[in-house]
Formats: sequence, structure tokens, C-alpha cells
Amino acid sequence: MSLTLSDVFLILAVAWPLLLVTLLMLPGMRLLGRGLIPWAALPALVLSTLPADTLRLPAVMLGAGLELDGSGRVFLMLIASLWLASGILVRDRLHAASSDLFATMLLLAMSGCFGLVLSDNALLFFAASTLAGYCLYGALVNEADMQTRKACGVLVVLLVVSDLLVFEVLLLLGQAAGATDFEALRQVFVDHENKNLVLGLLIIGFGIKLGLLGMHFWVPPVMSRAEPGLLPALLAFMSGAGLLGGLRLIPLGQLEATGAASSLQWLAWVTLAYAGLAGMMQVSRRAVLGYTVIVLGSLWLIVLSACLRQPLLWSVVAYPSAAALIQSGTALVVILLIDRVDGPAFSGVLARLLSMLSGLAALLLATAPFGLVSLLAGQVPAISILSAMTVIALLAGNTLFHQDTEPLPGAVKGSVPSMGVAASHRGDLPPISRWVVAVLIISSLLVAGYQFSYVTPGEAILGLLIVLAALAAAVLNARWRLYRLPYIAPGDVLVYIIRGLVLTKRGTGRLLARSEALWTDMVRLLDRRIRPLATRSDVAGYLESVLLHWPVALSLLLLLGLLTAWLAV
Repeated sequence: MSLTLSDVFLILAVAWPLLLVTLLMLPGMRLLGRGLIPWAALPALVLSTLPADTLRLPAVMLGAGLELDGSGRVFLMLIASLWLASGILVRDRLHAASSDLFATMLLLAMSGCFGLVLSDNALLFFAASTLAGYCLYGALVNEADMQTRKACGVLVVLLVVSDLLVFEVLLLLGQAAGATDFEALRQVFVDHENKNLVLGLLIIGFGIKLGLLGMHFWVPPVMSRAEPGLLPALLAFMSGAGLLGGLRLIPLGQLEATGAASSLQWLAWVTLAYAGLAGMMQVSRRAVLGYTVIVLGSLWLIVLSACLRQPLLWSVVAYPSAAALIQSGTALVVILLIDRVDGPAFSGVLARLLSMLSGLAALLLATAPFGLVSLLAGQVPAISILSAMTVIALLAGNTLFHQDTEPLPGAVKGSVPSMGVAASHRGDLPPISRWVVAVLIISSLLVAGYQFSYVTPGEAILGLLIVLAALAAAVLNARWRLYRLPYIAPGDVLVYIIRGLVLTKRGTGRLLARSEALWTDMVRLLDRRIRPLATRSDVAGYLESVLLHWPVALSLLLLLGLLTAWLAV
């Protein structure tokens, strides 16, 4: 069988990072392998520009294959670009590392991310997603400090929960379909008697990796503590394993679930309010971006709820949703890259150019969902998208003049900048930053006002309340900086969960101690009662004498009568 150019790059996209791992293991080839690692995502990026193609692999995962389709092309282009950015950013660390463990984890996670995008089989997707998630965790905690390991520990626990839920869904659907390809699983999903249960499991399972509210505990801590060079790779994993997984398995356009749509709509509202307020009170710029990612996840909930309410809407919003994904992902990477730049090393003109570029990226990030507004005009979720744009604008704009009040990983002890002292070139240029933030706020409010005529008064009021709450938080945060939350926010649900687990552990310990004492007393009591019986030689006579007692005999007769009456009925 002859292979086309697309077939070759389908194989290279997944296999090239694995070949580089092999180079690292060969004597004399380590330097060559390390030199090629930053560019390992190039075959996948080239593949995203080639025509659609499918390559069958009969011997892999029950006849799975590699496929590049329309949605896969969008995600592959985004994920390959993010991995390319991560590879370039960690190049110095790769050359300075004393071992190849970090490089190996990075390459395996990269191969897994490309594999889950190109897989046309649910089993292959699950295997690639598992490989990407746990190897990325290994790269995050490699040579990391204790605080980073603690933050990533939350991630790995939630990854286990997510994989268990998704695998349970695959078992349910696969058993009914008799196959594991996505088309067969989606068809069974539509006809399944417990479709709401399956939908809930998938939303939670993929929502953990996407960072939806209630499953978001790992996003701000990991983004604020992880090495900056790994953040684009983390965003790539969230997009592929979280968002793409939901698109592959949830039959949008065929499934109607009005009740679930209403619940998801309310969850999106709560996410916008919570992420906006909590994000404004972070001490780390990258933690603020973490809450921005959570708001972007709420957009997925908005689109999902709209398509579950009106299935035919999916064919209209599919491509604008992909465009919003590309635009927001690109803007986030630009902000992260500029955050890595050492501002004082540049002249005043270059520093101002960097600040303006960061402001442009924030504007692109805030307006990324704008293409969905006109398409959802007259729909219930339209006001949610407008509120999301406002919250994103405020969070993204906040990073332009945000001042870190705790050291980043690797900083020298005692080097925490004092409150009000700039930690980077942003603090040296408050006029530009504040003008950009003002433009973001005004433009987002104007866009929101444009759509108020398409929704009911109650929905308009609710949207305005969210916008005003976000504005109030932004004003307090930017003007007075009244309150800051650490990188793991005390106001976050995670802390209360940890406290609850500690109290549960203590209470369980006391309960176990009490149960052990009770068991000991019971054993002693039984020993005193049974030992005399065991030493008797006429045990049968003793039992007979007990049964002949009048109360015992009456009880036995009563039980016998009840049994007979029950059988007679």
C-alpha cells in the first residue's frame, strides 16, 4: 500500500516525539535529540495545513486509525502551535538539565496530545489523553519546589477521577454499540435510555481537564506555580483532552436536553461571577490568567447549553466557536510570552511596545467570543456571552498593570516586591496600561448594550449585575488594592474541601478507636457467655432445656404461624 504525503505526516505527527525519545537513549545521540526537541511539533503543524486524510491501523486498539478532519485540523493547528511555543521556551532548561527525564516526559505528553487530536477511535483517544495528562504532570513536577508539587498534586488526583468517569462512559456506550468509533458511540448516546446520566458524566469528566467551575481547583494554582515555559503545553492539553473530548463524544446537533441546558446555563452564570471576582483578587498575574481560562470554559457551557436546547444551532455556531478558540488561545500565549520577557532589559520605547502588544493581546482575548453574539441573537445564552466578554476584558486588562506580591518559583527568598512596587515593565507604564483597560471596559459595555434588545428584561438585568459586579471588583482592585488572595485562594472551594477532609479524617479516627473499644468489650462479653457453654459435655441437653422454656416456645410458634400465613397468601 502506497502512502500519501498526508499519511506520512499523520504518522510523523505522533511518532516523531517518540523517535526523539529513542534518540535520547542512544549513546552519542543525546545532544542531537535535545537540539531537535524544541521543534518536535513542526510535523504536526505542517499536517494541519494538508488535506483531510484517514490512515487505518488494523492492529491498533481494535482497528483504530489516525484521521484529520475539519474540527481536528483546528485543534491540531492550535495545539501544535502551543507545543512549539513551549518547546522554544524550555530550550535552555533542556540543554542545562542533568538528566533526560524532563525531556522524556515532555515528548511523551506532546505525542499524546497529537494522538488524541488525530484518533478516530474512542479507545485510542482515551489512551492518548491518559498518556498526555500524566506525562505532562511528570514534566510539571520535575525538579519543582514543594508548593508546585502540592498544586500539581491536586491536578493528578482530579485526572484520575476524570479518567475513571470517561472510561465508565466508554464502557456503557461501547457495550451497547459493539464498536468504539466515535460515530457509533454518538449514535448510541442519542438513543440511550440514561442519556442525561451519560451527559453528566461526560461534562464532569471532560470539565475537570477543561477547568470548569466546581472542577477548577487545579487551574489557578498550577498556572501560577508552574514553569512559564510549560503553560502553553498546559493550555494545549486542556483544549485537546477537555474541549475536543466533549466535541467528539457528545452528539451536538442530534441531542436535545432542555433540562440539562438550563442547568448548564446557570452554571455558566455562576462561573462568570465567581471567576471575575476571585480573579481580580489574586497576587499573581498568571493566577489571574488562570481565572481567565475558567471564564473561557464558561463559553463552552454557553454554547453547549444553546445547542442542547436547539440542536440545529450547532451547525451555525461550530465554525465561529473554532475561531473563538484559535483567537483566545493565541492571545493567551502572547500574554504569557510577554510575561516571560525581562522588561528592565529593554529601552523605554521597546518596553512601551511590549506593553502595547500585551494590551492588543488582551483586546483580542476579550473580543474572541464576539463572533458568537450575532449568531445567538435572540437566544437565551446571548447575554451570557456578552457578560463573559466583559469579565474576560477586565481580567485580561488587569494583567497589564498587575503587580505580583509573592515570589515566583525559583525566586530568591526575601525578594517579594512590596505592595505598590512594580514587579515588571508593566508597573513602569501605568498610563498605557490604564488607557488600554479603559478601552476594554468601554468597548465591552458597548457590545453588551448592543444585545440588550434581544433578551428579556430579567436576563438583561442579570447580565448588567454581573458586569457591574466585575467593574466594582476591577475598580477596587486597580485603585486601592484592598485585598489580595494568595495563589491558592482562601476564598476558593478547595480550601474548604481540604478542611472538610481533615475534619473527616479526625472524626474517622475517633470513630475507629471507639469501634475498636466496643468490639473488644463485645468479645469479652461473648467470651464470658460462650466459654461455659463450650466446656459443657451435654451441649444438646442444654439447648433442649432452653427451647423448652415457655417464652422461647411461644416465640417459635409465633414465627412458625407467621411463616405459614405468608406462604398461604
